[in-house]
Amino acid sequence: MWQEQIAQLSPPQKELLGWQILDYLGQKGSKLSDSQQELVAYLIADDSLDVSVLKSKLRAQLPAYMVPNSFVRLDAFPKLPNGKINAHALPAVQSQVDTRASPESTPETLLEKTLWEIWKEVLQLNQLGLDDNFFEIGGDSILSIQIVAKARKRGIRMAPNLMFEHQSIRELASVLSIETPAHKPESHEEVQESGEIGLLPIQAWFLKNFKNAPQYWNQVLHFERTQEFSEEHLEQSLQVLLRRHGALRSRFYQEESQWKVQLASPEDSLAFTRLEAEDDGLAMEQIAARAQADFNLQTGPLFRLVYVTQAKESRYHVLFLAHHLVMDRVSWGILETDFQEIYSQLSQGQALQLPPKTSPIGQWAQYLKAQLAPHIPQEEIAYWQKQISEIPAFPKDQTASKPYLEKNTQDISLKLSASDTHKLLKEVPQQYAIRVQELLLFALLNALAQWREFREICVNWEGHGREVAHSNLDLSETIGWFTNMYPQKFILTPQSSDPYFIKSLKEQSHQVWQQGMGFGALAFLREDQAHLSDYQPHLVFNYLGQETKQVNEVLGQKNMILEGSRHPDSERYHELELNALVQEGALHIRLTYSTEVLLEASVQALAKLYLQLIPELIQHCLDSPDEGYTPSDFPEANLNQDDLDNLLGQIN
Repeated sequence: MWQEQIAQLSPPQKELLGWQILDYLGQKGSKLSDSQQELVAYLIADDSLDVSVLKSKLRAQLPAYMVPNSFVRLDAFPKLPNGKINAHALPAVQSQVDTRASPESTPETLLEKTLWEIWKEVLQLNQLGLDDNFFEIGGDSILSIQIVAKARKRGIRMAPNLMFEHQSIRELASVLSIETPAHKPESHEEVQESGEIGLLPIQAWFLKNFKNAPQYWNQVLHFERTQEFSEEHLEQSLQVLLRRHGALRSRFYQEESQWKVQLASPEDSLAFTRLEAEDDGLAMEQIAARAQADFNLQTGPLFRLVYVTQAKESRYHVLFLAHHLVMDRVSWGILETDFQEIYSQLSQGQALQLPPKTSPIGQWAQYLKAQLAPHIPQEEIAYWQKQISEIPAFPKDQTASKPYLEKNTQDISLKLSASDTHKLLKEVPQQYAIRVQELLLFALLNALAQWREFREICVNWEGHGREVAHSNLDLSETIGWFTNMYPQKFILTPQSSDPYFIKSLKEQSHQVWQQGMGFGALAFLREDQAHLSDYQPHLVFNYLGQETKQVNEVLGQKNMILEGSRHPDSERYHELELNALVQEGALHIRLTYSTEVLLEASVQALAKLYLQLIPELIQHCLDSPDEGYTPSDFPEANLNQDDLDNLLGQIN
């Protein structure tokens, strides 16, 4: 019984469980006035209790959103016939504030105001409270990196993991300080990262598996505006970028069958081209394909800028081309912000004033190799070995052997309505204990279970890979390919009490060690665990977060050019790949499959089922009588799902 299990907990475990249950009660049982929400505490106490002292002590021990706004003294608690407290009979509290904002929700200090402005900009919110939980109002780990970066530019230095430890503005402000932004003149003499550095796990994965045309696996970011750019300032801005970001100067070469990375000098890495497109019908995809055709991993450069003018139509284009080995999705946002700032200052004749650099990519590679990989516990190693063992075969329409080829792939594009996207990002996180990426994956797993009666599948999760909680490094504005990729096996077990097996899947996903960071370090940075790198999952899943702006104030309209960015003979090692990204208020999904093993009609049926199931799971979470808590939400309590449900049922 759960009562006996709680009785056996140590005092610290009981205290932690108590605070977590208080958190639950605060979210579940607060009394709401007509004009605003507030947390109310009802207590029985004599007149000697000073409520202000009690509130002060609670503030010292609890997150701000768990501290009651009001305290109501009662002579006795109203009871139900069974002896439990009758929450509905507790007296309502009349709000002391009508339509104006509560003082507790108004920034009072410069630090709070600065954080408040940054959060509103990144999350695109018109209204924001100081105690709003970042992850419950649409935030995610990728947006948290943007907030850290913008805060640095305004004089607030914070480690990225603080966004997870202190999830409201008030909590963050209590542990941070603000100072004059440390912008300084950009200098040619500034210490630059150079020479040999270590491979990151994702780079080692790529170089191990892609042999047909490894030089042609690229990304292209395209900007267009009607005003001509200054060619001189474009080239100068590129030079500054190369000095600031060592990854853009990478060269990859083999020595005794071992891949190595060398950072060239900025002068040897400059690749700027201007093209005058006399043929106004020439597509940017064609120009991009020509510009990246001669990428060479060993000699470089692997990052280029192409300026294309279409003077007759007053259309001017900037193309940034990068091999994936030196750039990921988060890095594009960093590059865009840096380039905009540099180009603007040069255009206005200003001396360059840039924020200090964040940790260089070489330091991160050294941390993974020297500190993380050697100290991964045996229990975690056993966990990863289990994830890739005995993976069942994927049910195919036709037979083909791996690797499949890029030229034999097709995309199916899906779009979730703006209304359902809003529910997914803003409403579900406030009512159900589930992350956006979990709900999207669980909907896909449900679709697979119905589509081909899957009961077990190995998924390759992809994350941004900038989790630095256990190091002193800051990667919030460092460019490179940091993607964290790791396998996880899911067992799909239908239950009448959990029709979409959300709780079961959530509990399985929460068993992952340290957000999967250890897998890549083991598989690619430790020779004794190199066998882990041979796994081949069925499905790749990547939630890319939210892209807030499609127009850059300086560079113009932007878009990613996907067509022709990979060589037709590039290898693929999975049957299905799903990429999801929120753009302009709607979730866009790209489902990619190999035509060597799957027929279009089959995947179209899967896609239709998936797009049907996402709103179903959203509504299930919103209508659920409970908040979807699972034992991993209360890790110290050592309760199973039935015990936890019983305990929370007793509380309700």
